[in-house]
Amino acid sequence: MSYDVRKLKGILTVAVAVIIILVTASVLVFVLCRADIIEINGTELYYADEIIEASRIETGIFLYSVDREKAQSSILSECTLISDVNIRLKLPNRVIITVTEDAPVFYTEVGVSTVMFGPDLRIAEVRQNSEQGNGIFVLMPEIASAVAGERLTFKSGEPSYVTKLLYAAVATELFDRITLISCENARDAYFEVDGKYKLIFGGASELDVKLQVAKEYLANTRIANASSAILDLTSPKEVIVTVND
Repeated sequence: MSYDVRKLKGILTVAVAVIIILVTASVLVFVLCRADIIEINGTELYYADEIIEASRIETGIFLYSVDREKAQSSILSECTLISDVNIRLKLPNRVIITVTEDAPVFYTEVGVSTVMFGPDLRIAEVRQNSEQGNGIFVLMPEIASAVAGERLTFKSGEPSYVTKLLYAAVATELFDRITLISCENARDAYFEVDGKYKLIFGGASELDVKLQVAKEYLANTRIANASSAILDLTSPKEVIVTVND
């Protein structure tokens, strides 16, 4: 047998051995590595157990049999406050789920349910028999339906002033200080700031101007030190202020 033939056979033997080792290792990883630990990162609005349940990933299953795409879809469908999901598998036994949450800005109560939503009235989540909400509490006109993923609907049609008030709240520099919004009707709409200042708008016109004027008034020493105050901003050029010292 020539040297070249022997050399070729040696190379083939080594190659076959490497393939066998790799295949064996792969089989062992698939068979022996199980999802014993499911780690949840990035969540504040959900309990880890809620996300694990939504993922449909069961502990003890083969690690590489985890259907990550299906689990991601399931989490996004059931946990509507989550906007993004990343799932990694880490040897020998760990599934790492990292989520990005999109906290709602406002919430209201419909019957025994707490409904959380954005300024466009799109509902992020409906919690049954729960008084816990995220964001600013809003007193709303009578609501017809509230379904997660859809927009709030009202029994008397959609009053346009509601979204105007909500978008104005998000845009104002006072946003972080707003503790309550009342928009049950346009004429009596108001914001509560710091839990003690009532800003009456007298409608949904010139909200940006009215809120800027309110910000300047709230910086006044007497108002800032008051136990409570009412600012009637119906006419932003002639603000009526009632102060309770």
